[in-house]
Amino acid sequence: MTPLEARLLRYLATRGERAVGHDELLREVWGYQGKVTTKAVYETVRRLRRKIERDPRKPRHLLTAFSSAYRLVGVGHERAPSGGRGNLPTQHSALVGRGAELHRLGVALGPGRLVTLTGPAGIGKTRLAVALGARHLADGAVQAAWFFDLSEVTDEVGVLRAVASTLGARLEPDHAWDQLLDALHHQGDALFVLDNLEQVIGPSRRFLEACRSRATAARWVITSRERLELDGEQVLELGPLATDDGVRLFCDRAQAAGAPVAEGPLIAEIVDRLDGVPLAIELAARRTGLLTPEELLSRLESQLKTLGRRARPGGAHTQSLRAAIQGSWVLLTHTEQLALAQCAVFVGGFSALAAEAVVRLPPDAPPTTEVIQSLRDKSLIQRVGTHRGLHRLRLLTCIHEFAAEQLQQEAAPWPALRREAELRHGAFFAQLGSPERVGAFVRQGSARLAAAQTLEVDNLLRAAERALDRGDGHTAALACVAALEVAPWSALSVEGLPERILAAPGLPQEARLWLLDRWATALFETRGGARADRVLARFEEALVEAAVDASDPRWASRHRLRSVAALRDGDPEAAARWASEGVRAAERHGWEEEARVLGPRWAAALNGLGRYDEVRRLGEAALGDLDRRTHPFLVALWHKQLGHALSRLGRYADAGVHLREAEQVALSLGREDQAAAAAHLRFGVLFDTGRYREALDALAATRARAARSGHNLRVSAFLLNAEGCAATEVGEFGRAERCFHQALAMAPDTWKGAFIKLNLAQLRLRQGQDDAARQFVGDIRGDGIEQNAALVMTLCGAIEMVCDARAGRWSALQAGALEVAASIAETGLVLRDIAALAQQAGDAAAGAAPDCARLAYRIALGQLEAMGREEECVALRGRVAGEGAAGG
Repeated sequence: MTPLEARLLRYLATRGERAVGHDELLREVWGYQGKVTTKAVYETVRRLRRKIERDPRKPRHLLTAFSSAYRLVGVGHERAPSGGRGNLPTQHSALVGRGAELHRLGVALGPGRLVTLTGPAGIGKTRLAVALGARHLADGAVQAAWFFDLSEVTDEVGVLRAVASTLGARLEPDHAWDQLLDALHHQGDALFVLDNLEQVIGPSRRFLEACRSRATAARWVITSRERLELDGEQVLELGPLATDDGVRLFCDRAQAAGAPVAEGPLIAEIVDRLDGVPLAIELAARRTGLLTPEELLSRLESQLKTLGRRARPGGAHTQSLRAAIQGSWVLLTHTEQLALAQCAVFVGGFSALAAEAVVRLPPDAPPTTEVIQSLRDKSLIQRVGTHRGLHRLRLLTCIHEFAAEQLQQEAAPWPALRREAELRHGAFFAQLGSPERVGAFVRQGSARLAAAQTLEVDNLLRAAERALDRGDGHTAALACVAALEVAPWSALSVEGLPERILAAPGLPQEARLWLLDRWATALFETRGGARADRVLARFEEALVEAAVDASDPRWASRHRLRSVAALRDGDPEAAARWASEGVRAAERHGWEEEARVLGPRWAAALNGLGRYDEVRRLGEAALGDLDRRTHPFLVALWHKQLGHALSRLGRYADAGVHLREAEQVALSLGREDQAAAAAHLRFGVLFDTGRYREALDALAATRARAARSGHNLRVSAFLLNAEGCAATEVGEFGRAERCFHQALAMAPDTWKGAFIKLNLAQLRLRQGQDDAARQFVGDIRGDGIEQNAALVMTLCGAIEMVCDARAGRWSALQAGALEVAASIAETGLVLRDIAALAQQAGDAAAGAAPDCARLAYRIALGQLEAMGREEECVALRGRVAGEGAAGG
């Protein structure tokens, strides 16, 4: 029997006659990850039947349950095809998951090698080591597999006695070392598992070095909560179970407890709340005989209280989650205990920098970073990777709960330690909301910086709440501001926090003004509507009440917010006026940074007014003044606005250069949202120059890049909408339809959805479905659009012009054309789509209603002239004059 066949037979034996599917066998026996197409299972089963069945054509033991699932019947529980020596504990339940770890451990564990399995209490180190021993025995890879339980051992003599007792070796006092080493050597190519070595790390080092020098063929697996620091030691850190494996473990153990549950999102949530710790999952699964999954989940706020005791594998002794953690706690030095307890003031993890700022130790203690590293080495602090390559420290929930209990003790020194740690926590996170830090944040615009601070939102909000509880409104305000900068949604989701801070007694006026300023900014960013307006009004009132001098830069913040509000309301003229007043006031009073921040906002408003030459002059001057190293985000914004203006002036090559630069700078900052906005404008340049196929190819590449970077819905809607427009132009109507509907499902608010519906209406016109186009226009008009209302309604009117012209409704066409022309005259709108639609209406009316056609052509001509499209204007001027008009 081959090793692979033995492993398969052993695994099926452990499943207790349950049918095991093809995918599970590939994962657990073969060690494959992900979906694999192979006949390996079928072929191995066929070979096994030839070896264990009397008649392989009519198997009685290795049965096919259904499709490609198999079960083993008529054999003893945990029957293993091996006669190897040893004392491995019998496992009465299957190992769930850990296929990849088992494979890595097996590869690392050659003859003479030593591998240490590390990880926190309850993570499954012992179970994995025993499973490896059983597999090696089954495969014939070792002659024996021995398990040494060192959980009760405290010194070197205890280690020697425990190993000798397990092997049955008699030791004489004068020759104990030599006799024990000889006994190990005589085991030959054996696997030795030394379990729970963390309490005898020091004494074990000398023992293991001597053993490895004598028993050179042996393989050593150590389970410990920290590494041994031996020469040649390989370390495999065991982390939490993946959610899917955790769900399978929970359901398996619940079924074994007589209370089967179905896999589903609720069980996955329980597993995630338990951090994927196998011991916690098994203990929780035992509770399903008494509690429903919903009731169990509601009680996991206190894991140590809810999860009681269970029998350990082998039945040696019992263990609770609290006892497992307590075992780690008592092995810590007093300094390490102080540090771990203080880490409980963090919420949701923390950075090494934050730990160094918050944790305080006695004067004679090692540096804080060394103590934190020691706790990390002892598996009490986890290091986790996050988005954008950031790394973070965290406590497992059960360890965090245990540490918090220590910090809540009433006896000295814990009350003072807790109070001071919370004060340092608040001070550290409050400084992230200071005007200096926020200013740097705005200038840099780095997504990596934003991601790092976004990870701290829970800490920031907890710091604000604690500060409020102790009457420190200033710290609460700064912590809240820092949260609003990176998570503006918190302005809406954390109901009442800014209000409670503003109502705090003794809140300094400076903190009040700063919170109102940044709260209003966050609300405008999240389309806070009327609420944003109310907070802005309160900010203005507070400025007046505080008698803030006109030379104070906070008035420039008010101008910036008023400009944002005007743009939101579709009033680019008011937006430009507010922004320009703010820039001039900033320059007059020497507020250089305020002027720089307001500049791109002013340019956006001017672009909305069609004052492209002004944007060109301002943009060229600003880019000459700004240093990309110190103000990269503002540089990206100016390139975007300048590129937009140049495209409208017909300088497409220059526009492409600036828009590509905006995209590249934004990408270097990790700002996929800004990169997508610049790319969207660049695609517009390609559209305007008729390069639709090139635009489609560029869009495909941009969407793929955005997907890799974890783009948000706003970015997705941007790109899908642009792709739909390009697909419409090249006649790929099915692709356009899919893109527009996907974008519509993602549109974050009504006015963006209105633009997507406008594009769908134009697609219907291309398909000759005029009634469907009218239906989309009717939906838009019924939505009550407020933002960019003039632009949206003008485009609606242009689409209705085409429908009226094709239907021969000349009076309606004439009235609609006059309304569109009036809107353009009032707002100064310039848009390629308006020109195209007006020209379509003119072409449809030219044969039967030349006066209406000329009216439509005049609208198209005005748009093209404003865009500098002289070649197209030449032909259109003849149609306006009634010469060579196209037939219907």
